[in-house]
Amino acid sequence: MWAYLICVVIWIFFLSMLIPERKEKRIVSEIYGHCGMSFLFTLLVLGLSKVDLQYEILSLKIISFLLYALAIFLIGSSIITLRRGKPKSKDFTRTTSLVTAGVYQVVRHPMSLGMAIWAIGLMLTFQSILSIILG
Repeated sequence: MWAYLICVVIWIFFLSMLIPERKEKRIVSEIYGHCGMSFLFTLLVLGLSKVDLQYEILSLKIISFLLYALAIFLIGSSIITLRRGKPKSKDFTRTTSLVTAGVYQVVRHPMSLGMAIWAIGLMLTFQSILSIILG
């Protein structure tokens, strides 16, 4: 029961506080990002609380941890590279120049790709129908 309450708090937080702030600025991609983060946190909470029947296939769990490492690399290296792009405020994603160095030579949106890979890793870690639907 506590897992469902935590999920409700997650969704209330992301929908009531973060999305209206971005909607005023008309940044649709950030609205999708906040919804995606809500799904990721919901998947994490429900998976850790073992709400649904979960399978225990060891090879899939090993693959999921490799995917976590790749996601951490993509997200971390993109943050480091963006900080070098001369951000015009404290928000490092607001650079004044086009960043084509580092991981941005290979992938245009490494943070988004990292979060998608992280979601696939969570699906493989918890191995349930609910995790596949949320992922």
